[in-house]
Amino acid sequence: MVSPSGLVSGSVVRIAKTTINCMFGRLKPVFNFNFLFLTKRFKNYMQEVIVVIETQRAAMHAADDRV
Repeated sequence: MVSPSGLVSGSVVRIAKTTINCMFGRLKPVFNFNFLFLTKRFKNYMQEVIVVIETQRAAMHAADDRV
């Protein structure tokens, strides 16, 4: 059974991925190196956050299946 919170977090993950792809897809390597470095670190951080959200969502689904 899918919980409402699972559906909400799934939507948030999709929106976050789309936003990140739009933001970073439009960046061109014409900025200075420091900006690109910070941007790459931010992107890596956001990917880690998304992985954590997906892991928690999978754990919630597993808990729902056991009930």
